[in-house]
Amino acid sequence: MGSLPSKEVSTRRVFWFKTWAARLGVVLGLLFLAFGVLGSMGMLQANELPEEWRPKSKEAKAVLVEFSAKWCSTCQFMKPYVAQLVKDSGTKLSYVYVDLSGFDNMDKAVRFNIQVTPTYLLFEPSGSLLNRLEGGDPEVLEDTVTKAIK
Repeated sequence: MGSLPSKEVSTRRVFWFKTWAARLGVVLGLLFLAFGVLGSMGMLQANELPEEWRPKSKEAKAVLVEFSAKWCSTCQFMKPYVAQLVKDSGTKLSYVYVDLSGFDNMDKAVRFNIQVTPTYLLFEPSGSLLNRLEGGDPEVLEDTVTKAIK
């Protein structure tokens, strides 16, 4: 018959189990915390337009939300194109500018998973996301917006 394990081996096994159980508990706790924070920040509903950004005009057929920064050279390049596009679209396009230069709007950047500036989100007036464009291509932006407001 086999002999019983020594007290030292038994202690190591108990220690190993307690250590891994504690690590698993910490990981699970962090996951629950992360999902709770993301859910409360609205990260899980990032395809919906916030109520304060919804168009006031009944004529608006789309909402263009621009996430941009003053220090971003591509954003500065796109600025006149966006201004002209908004002007040409008249009341058919509602425009929201979100400045990411400081920390004031970081909650919105996290909510919509903004990782590139500029990022343009195009929404229906009802609030559902139509399209997401990243980077500075004026022709693609113009084509996308024009199709949405026709």
